[in-house]
Amino acid sequence: MATIKALSGNIQSLTEDVTQLLKLLLEKDKNAETIVNELNGLAKISIPKKTERRKISTYDNIEVTPTPKERGNNGAKHIVYDAEEVIEEIVELLIKTA
Repeated sequence: MATIKALSGNIQSLTEDVTQLLKLLLEKDKNAETIVNELNGLAKISIPKKTERRKISTYDNIEVTPTPKERGNNGAKHIVYDAEEVIEEIVELLIKTA
């Protein structure tokens, strides 16, 4: 008989524990539901329906090189050869090769 009373006491304490756990789970579900509702509300507010996209132009990456006329000579001086000096060098080269 003593064991039956002890076991019935254990059963009552276990049922109380189970009911407390059930209450905690129901509260947790309510909290989770409110969190989900809040997140859904924030998602509707913060995310726009259409996102802006940058239009990619195919001409952005192309480098246009200027023509020689546009570049000019940048103030460079051309080497001016004297005709007599050029002729002398040619004659010297012909003499060396002959």
